[in-house]
Amino acid sequence: MTKPYMLMILDGWGIDTNNDGNAVYIAKTPYLDMLEKEYPHTRLLCSGEAV
Repeated sequence: MTKPYMLMILDGWGIDTNNDGNAVYIAKTPYLDMLEKEYPHTRLLCSGEAV
């Protein structure tokens, strides 16, 4: 039996180390915070020279 999995594509969901004025960092996102803490995940470079 295979385990369920989830693929989430969050267009415009920027992740940055500079949190000044970062709406994603400032927003209250308890469900997404829990997913990141409890489950394996990865981050992709999807802008500029990476694409």
